[in-house]
Amino acid sequence: MQKSAGAKRILIVEDEAAVGLMLAEALSDEGHRVIGPIESRTEALTVVEQARPDVAILDIMLRDGSCGPVISELRDRGIPFMIFSGRGRGEAAIDKLDDVPWVKKPGRLHELAAALNSLTPISRQHEVVPEPLVESSRPSVLAFYPDDLEPALQQGLAALADIEFRYERLAERLDGSSRPQVLKDRLAQKLEARHQKEREPHVQRLAELHQRMFSVRLVARRSVH
Repeated sequence: MQKSAGAKRILIVEDEAAVGLMLAEALSDEGHRVIGPIESRTEALTVVEQARPDVAILDIMLRDGSCGPVISELRDRGIPFMIFSGRGRGEAAIDKLDDVPWVKKPGRLHELAAALNSLTPISRQHEVVPEPLVESSRPSVLAFYPDDLEPALQQGLAALADIEFRYERLAERLDGSSRPQVLKDRLAQKLEARHQKEREPHVQRLAELHQRMFSVRLVARRSVH
């Protein structure tokens, strides 16, 4: 697909690989250049410094903790960002996010697109982009997805978001308890094992949907181009 005037270099910071990959492919099909997905805040901080994205999409909780340090780095560099998380705006333990576009998982593609469109890269804040003289007749690749694909994705993402949210709450509660550390470590291992067991069928389902998306995209690209 040709890169449009509104195309952005988008950093995706998402610790669920299946979610990050599907998001990356959908954005790539819309003409954006995707950086990631990145699964940890440590790697994200390095990528922000080296790749210098136009905008970023962040999950609140990552493999190595909260995305708070990534948010601070993005703000220091003047890089706008949005949140795509299983947590609602009022449920995040990070201050000063009231002005940040927020889509709660599972979200919908048009909600993500609207949030991204509200972000203006610092390099384009004074740029006047002319309206195209002729509306493009080429359909978006997303228009080729079957009607049942997005609802299936929504269902899988919603289930995973719910599991992740419950796990994070239980882990936080356990970490803040006054139990002996040895007992806390043992309970944390059991909690993690249960968490992985609950996630497994939903991750597998998302992997199957991802493969289906890939197959549809191959056909769609031939039609679009």
